[in-house]
Formats: sequence, C-alpha cells, structure tokens
Amino acid sequence: AAAATTERRLCERFDNGLHLDGRQFWPPPRPEQLASSSAAFVRDSGVTTKRAEALVAVGSLFASEATREAFNADPVAAMQQVASISGIGPWTVQSALLWGIAAPDAHPTRDVALLRAADVHYPDVADLKDLDRVAERWKPYRAWAARLLWLDLLGFDEADASSSAQT
Repeated sequence: AAAATTERRLCERFDNGLHLDGRQFWPPPRPEQLASSSAAFVRDSGVTTKRAEALVAVGSLFASEATREAFNADPVAAMQQVASISGIGPWTVQSALLWGIAAPDAHPTRDVALLRAADVHYPDVADLKDLDRVAERWKPYRAWAARLLWLDLLGFDEADASSSAQT
C-alpha cells in the first residue's frame, strides 16, 4: 500500500491524471519528463534521494533515441545498461523485464511478496534462497510462474475476470 501511494504521488507530480468511471488514474512519467526533472523534484513524491537520482538517470537514458533503438533490438541486453545506474539492482532489472516487456523468464530474485505467494504452494520454500532454487525449475517461464503465484496470493478469481471481460 505504501509503494502504491508513493507511485501515485510520483505520477501526480508529472500529470493531472484521467478520471474514468468514477476513479482517478495517473500515467507514469515519460522518460523526457524524468530526464528534465531534478532529483529533488522527484524526491518530493516520497521516494528516497537515491531512488530519485536513479529515476532521473533512467529517464535520461531512455529519453535518448539510441537507447530506445537498442532496447527494441535487444531488451535484455539494454537492461544491463540500466543495471549500471547506481541504485538499480537485479530485482529492479528483472521486475522491469517481467512487467515492462513481459520477458517470459524474468525472475525478480529476492522478492518478498513472491516468497509469500510461493509459501502456499511450496512448503519446502523457507527463505529467498530456497525460492530462487525452486524458480530454476520454472525456466524458461519463471515470469509466468511468478505472475500466477502473485495472482493466487492476491485472490484472483476467474469469476471476477469473466464478469470484467463481459462489461
């Protein structure tokens, strides 16, 4: 909940949002917006100084046409360039690959929520190292396994999905 609140605050700093069906939505900042911002401006959303600096650096990187072309050509290799930014670690890179481009084998190692989700189905998973060991069996579809476990943890209901699809 805290992360969602901080994300909303960050998005609000860059866009007035959109009101749909009684709810307010804010798009994430575009790379150009982050690149032209100061870390202090981003920091005012509630993120740490280190994270604010990393967000500005990532925005600067992706505001470049050359980076976007490299990313389109080989997103996994391009993410290694992102990983070289101070404050960006393996979890962030793998999460970006998983959620950003749906890379089928992305695995956000050391994800505590994924550990909680796996605990329900894998009683032998006691810690994050165990989770990484078990995730090796899910290759080359670790991202799909992670998504299914998270959906289960969050209480995804097929009836909810089918009623949403009909509306």
